[in-house]
Amino acid sequence: MRTIQAVLYQRNKKDSAGIIKIRVTENRKPIYVSTEQKVLARHWDDKHSKVKETDEVDYEYINKVVAAKLAEVKAQYEENAVASKASSFVGFFEKFIERQTNEGTKIKYGVILSKVKSYLKEKKKDDLRFKEITEDLVYSMRRYFYLSMEADTADHYLKVVKSVIGKAVKANVHNYIRNPFAGIELKAAVTKTPSSLTAEQLQQIINADIQDRRVATHRSAFLFQLFAQGMRISDLLVLRWNNFQDGRLEYKMIKTGRQMSILLNDNLVEILRPMVEPVSRLGESARETIERLSSKKDSRNRFVFPFLDDEEFAAVDHRNDFSRIGKALYVRLNKKSIVYNRNLKDVQKAAGIKTNITSHTARHSYASLLLDGDVNLYAISQSLGHSTLLITQKYLSNFRTKKLDDVNDALVGRFPLGSSRAQSPSL
Repeated sequence: MRTIQAVLYQRNKKDSAGIIKIRVTENRKPIYVSTEQKVLARHWDDKHSKVKETDEVDYEYINKVVAAKLAEVKAQYEENAVASKASSFVGFFEKFIERQTNEGTKIKYGVILSKVKSYLKEKKKDDLRFKEITEDLVYSMRRYFYLSMEADTADHYLKVVKSVIGKAVKANVHNYIRNPFAGIELKAAVTKTPSSLTAEQLQQIINADIQDRRVATHRSAFLFQLFAQGMRISDLLVLRWNNFQDGRLEYKMIKTGRQMSILLNDNLVEILRPMVEPVSRLGESARETIERLSSKKDSRNRFVFPFLDDEEFAAVDHRNDFSRIGKALYVRLNKKSIVYNRNLKDVQKAAGIKTNITSHTARHSYASLLLDGDVNLYAISQSLGHSTLLITQKYLSNFRTKKLDDVNDALVGRFPLGSSRAQSPSL
């Protein structure tokens, strides 16, 4: 049974005043919605749930406010909060996943939904209705998640659940008088310090004498990432010859969909030279060969680096929209990224450096080396393809700290305090 009425809410019964709130009680569990009207306890008529007639306060105005809020809560609760008993959170989540166009996003959300379903199975439930999602249930789900994963991962999953609920509310599929996440503090994800190469370490990779063709190919790909403005591995893997146009590298980022235009600089040409020389015509420069390969029908849709099979991705036409590839191809792409990172360990070993190298190290190194060269933050943000400066600031926060440390050390070096300084008088 459900009851909805106005009450005077006092934290302590001995308090002389309180806030008038609308109390919704169901299954003996109360939920309160504030009217933001504060009155003295002696002015409140508990039997009739209203402010008594008195010259000390504007009781008529306050009672009108309370009556309006009471009607609003009743309407909201009856028409929206319970929605339909058939209103399924799981069903809404599944439909939400189906509507995603990026296969990677589908898979990530699918993993989280599977964890929710595992929790429901543990509770011997086949489904979860929006009405059943309360603060207590969220805490229960959190405890279940904590048993099988790190706390920050569990809270990340719950943030996604919260987000999906928010989308349902926004779509008017369901509404809550009190959001079940309102009183729950979810931990922020722990930001790991990204690995980055120093200028000396980068030079070691460039100078390393690598005879193994496999390792040499992965070194070339890594350097291409770095000198192509920190290109992500997902974009490098699907790079085709037709991405080179009029002396520039033109491509759309798979992750963000942002269009990138990069100058085909000399370093990129040098990296590609061994690949194009076997098919170069007499007197043709490497740049000219690249331009020809980008327009020839039999080569323009071929991958630049030999990590993926051209035929396997033949369904993706010359527009190179790899963001809409199916699940099988996405999984294939993801596995190749894992293999690529595994091979970078051999590049690291051959170069004799201790910094752990991954595909993302190229992107972070590009950004940090620009910062070390006093390039302004806006330029770095644009070159990385970030949508806002805030993303770049977070991205480089650790590098900026290091730079400030260096600046401070330089100042200390100019004014050293050592044995030569004047002795302080004894106290």
